[in-house]
Amino acid sequence: MGLGPRLSPEEGESPTSEDGVAPSATLRKKASRRAPRSSASSAGQRADDRRQKIVSAALQLFSTQAYDDISIDDIAAAANVAHGLPSYYFGGKRGLYVAVLKVVQEDLQALTRPILTDGDTAAQIRGMARRHLEYFRAHPELMLGLLASTPGDAASRAVSEGTHRAGERELLRLLDLPVDPPPLLRTALRGCRGYLYQLTADWLTNGEDVPLDELVELCFEVTMVAVEHATGGLPLASEARRSAR
Repeated sequence: MGLGPRLSPEEGESPTSEDGVAPSATLRKKASRRAPRSSASSAGQRADDRRQKIVSAALQLFSTQAYDDISIDDIAAAANVAHGLPSYYFGGKRGLYVAVLKVVQEDLQALTRPILTDGDTAAQIRGMARRHLEYFRAHPELMLGLLASTPGDAASRAVSEGTHRAGERELLRLLDLPVDPPPLLRTALRGCRGYLYQLTADWLTNGEDVPLDELVELCFEVTMVAVEHATGGLPLASEARRSAR
């Protein structure tokens, strides 16, 4: 037979178990410890949900407006949260921008890793460039808005630098080169990085007026020529270029 709703004991009474026996002090203490944990878990989930709402709203705003034109109150309004929450969770607008930048850079880093199924070394390098271009073609506001409006502080630079270095290490491993490159190779790779970002921005600004395949080949050739020069004619880089033709 089913039981009806259990009523709370009256004040001053001890709660009882189903068989009418009062629980021990130890069980009561365990129960009192379990309840806050459940409550804390729910509160933590709600806090995570609010953070995600704030980051999503900030991503949209930073992608469509200049950084200096956006206030923390604008972000709170777009996220439909109390005006003090963005500052409470992220320490202010710059902290929130860095959080948004991390999300974008993590996505980009995951998408532009080499993929073995692309084929040989040359095909994998081309695949890295292709996925970079496809990502920003799908989200042009990130390149032309978010990344272009960076406040340029140390925290923002550190996030971007971490992603760029991860991409460079992947390329160096593909070419069987040390992941801590000598100065000339390091400079060559950073020049290629800047070239890729400027090429992408120009392509998007001008209505994607160059075929994607041609841009991929251009990025590949520029990178391989730079690596060959910086390494004194690395055989693997030369072989990758020959196999791509």
